[in-house]
Amino acid sequence: MMLNERLEIVERDQEPWRTPAQVDVDRVLYSPEFRRLGGVTQVVPPQVDFQFHDRLSHSVKVAQVAATLARQLRHQATSEEFRDSLPSGVTSDISRWIDPDHCYLAGLAHDLGHPPFGHAGEIALQEYCAAVRFAYGDDPTASFSRAPLRRFNEKRDLSRTPRPMTKRPSIESRVMAAADALRKRSFEGNAQSTRVVAELSFRRPESDFGLNLTWRSMAAIAKYPWTRGKHPHQLKKLASKWSFYDDQEYILDILKKEGYVLTIESGGRVDTVYRWIESEIMDWADDISYAVHDLEDFFRAGLVPLHQIGLALSAASPHVNWLDTDFDFADDDEIRNGLVHIHRRLKKIAADTLRMDAHAAESAVGGAFTHIRDTLCQLMPRGPFSGTRSAHARLHDFGSSLIKYLSKSAFLRYHGDVGRLQLEIDPTATLVAEFFKSINKLYVIESSMLSAAQYGQSADIIALCESLFDLSMGWLVEYEGPRSNRRLPPRLREYLTHAVHGGERDGDYSYVMIRVIDYVCGLSDFQAASLAAQLKGASELGVLEGRWLDV
Repeated sequence: MMLNERLEIVERDQEPWRTPAQVDVDRVLYSPEFRRLGGVTQVVPPQVDFQFHDRLSHSVKVAQVAATLARQLRHQATSEEFRDSLPSGVTSDISRWIDPDHCYLAGLAHDLGHPPFGHAGEIALQEYCAAVRFAYGDDPTASFSRAPLRRFNEKRDLSRTPRPMTKRPSIESRVMAAADALRKRSFEGNAQSTRVVAELSFRRPESDFGLNLTWRSMAAIAKYPWTRGKHPHQLKKLASKWSFYDDQEYILDILKKEGYVLTIESGGRVDTVYRWIESEIMDWADDISYAVHDLEDFFRAGLVPLHQIGLALSAASPHVNWLDTDFDFADDDEIRNGLVHIHRRLKKIAADTLRMDAHAAESAVGGAFTHIRDTLCQLMPRGPFSGTRSAHARLHDFGSSLIKYLSKSAFLRYHGDVGRLQLEIDPTATLVAEFFKSINKLYVIESSMLSAAQYGQSADIIALCESLFDLSMGWLVEYEGPRSNRRLPPRLREYLTHAVHGGERDGDYSYVMIRVIDYVCGLSDFQAASLAAQLKGASELGVLEGRWLDV
């Protein structure tokens, strides 16, 4: 297993005061992609009058929770009970499996590829990649401006380009080939994060390996270690998740070869994927952070009625059957309806995701609601957040208690049949985390306030991609070398130049769309909105308002 080797073998003096994992942490911290996250939506867009978590503060807290959880698990591994559970001949050196610095690195890097506007941006890019407007319309080229494509096909002197091509494709064949390539590729924020650290980010201009992290760091970042469609077939909800585009599949192949990832297949289908345990730790830390830190934000902002939910649950009988209750003890109809909705979701998770039988589900759901009721009743105030010192202290105690409970519900288990150490989460704790995540979704993510904003943001992202695609095609018409035309932002020019010289996707121009998406995913919310407005000719923006394009 290559614990410290990097994607690109480069001679460098190993500093005795920094481990390879600590070097990787520093590389992520000093990358422009990490700094960008301060202007990217976590759940609610950055506000002037309220400090919600952005992707940067979220990533920092995921990293902290993951590193602390790793130290807790390493301590657990020193117990005699754990050592006795290991088969003879299996090393008890836990550092081979769990390093807090690698878990910290994974938390910092896991969202580097997420686009502007958070989930709305991701959905918009998926829609754009699917090319719905022209792939299923009467005219497959209707949504594109034909002029740049015509100029490219009719005026391009192909002898000037280092990119080999045997003939000039027609507009229709080019667009349909691009649509086919993008339908197969789609967009996924986790896969884009892999692409960022392995290719798009930079330390040295002559390197094509991004931040050149260690293979172990790449394994720790890989939350969904498969390419599109290669998820475990019985977990349908994972069909929309993957950590590797086809371009980076070589990384996944090496992670499998080195034992970081284990994929079990039968009958041509994927049955099970065993992730690297440091990735599992980061994933659970991500769930914890979303369940706690974002919830605290929304309660402070008056968006989530935690106090009313606590009051409703406290009215339940001590002998209530939590698996079958209809929450008729709740006086407020809106709160009751919300609890019924979330309760239904938790039962579905228990049956479909955790694969529990009726008895186990009753125990887990009952334990989850009992813990939630006790925590809310003991630690949360009986009214809305007041902003006083005591209100802040109580909310802090609530968050701290919940993080501690969820962290201590994780434990190590050695799977002798596959020879791997894996992370196990108590099912009751999983449901507790899902309860609070569901509250965020019900009261904030699915609110009319956020839906209206996301509608406009999605339109901006799609319009931005289409406009940059047209500009890029026009730029390619005049292309005579890397310095021949400065009408595109430098980073986008570099992406396109690299693609042209590398002969990417010979025979079609889907690579232009992919490189446009790479560029858009390097923008903050404000930059994306500002550039979209400028490309629409917004008169209120001055010509020099986009100076950051060249920075």
